[in-house]
Amino acid sequence: MHRDELLQTKEIHGQDQSGLAVYATWKLSYDKLGSSARILLQICSLMHHEGITEEIFEKASLSQIQLDDCNLQSQVAESLNHLGKQDSNWNSLLFQKVMGETMSYSLIEFDSQNQCYSIHPLVQHWSASMLGQNQYIKQKCVLSIIGLSIFWKFNIDDYRYRKRLLQHITSCRGALKAEEISCLIAPNIALAYKEQNKWKEAEALEVVVMEKSVHVLGEEHPDTLASMANLAATYRNQGRWKEAEALEVVVMEKLKHGLGEEYLDALTSL
Repeated sequence: MHRDELLQTKEIHGQDQSGLAVYATWKLSYDKLGSSARILLQICSLMHHEGITEEIFEKASLSQIQLDDCNLQSQVAESLNHLGKQDSNWNSLLFQKVMGETMSYSLIEFDSQNQCYSIHPLVQHWSASMLGQNQYIKQKCVLSIIGLSIFWKFNIDDYRYRKRLLQHITSCRGALKAEEISCLIAPNIALAYKEQNKWKEAEALEVVVMEKSVHVLGEEHPDTLASMANLAATYRNQGRWKEAEALEVVVMEKLKHGLGEEYLDALTSL
């Protein structure tokens, strides 16, 4: 963090102290945090500074998806275990305890009206800078947690959740390219993009998912056909009828060939 940014924190605290003193205070607070609270603060430093909820971590911990990158899967699992994941359950009391520890040092605040947490942008910037060369790895971890928290359910609460989540996806993803995001969570993130009419962002992810699925699983695998159908829908919503038609014809023909006419109804659900 630059010195002039640190000096701005005097206005935040209303105290006549130098920016470097504030930096030292944050560093001292960080050093006193336990390992779980540090992990939580690091995660929050890469999300949007507002609207951080326990629900994100709880949903991610209940996901059945196993990431294809073993190291990434291990880091995600370790992070969630620190925050409240216990086998196939979620320990809300543990999460509240860890969050309470960061709040006790005024590093994170609770918005009782909206039932969510926030971190001041300057504290967030400083905390992210503490990651150093690990920021890229942590970035992929946090984005994976967000992606794991998205389920393909479509009641009103699910739509609202994904809408709120988009700001965290945008903040955490940063400059990560589509091909740097796990193909197992990319469709979930693409879904959040599409529901907010972010068609180009969704398309970029879906193209990568489809290409990798064709390469690894083959053109007739159900997951490949699902990825084709998802991309076709994205093309269609952009008015790109020819490109949508080309994919939809392939999906229909593969279903007819591999599964028979009686399974064509599967295309509708895709």
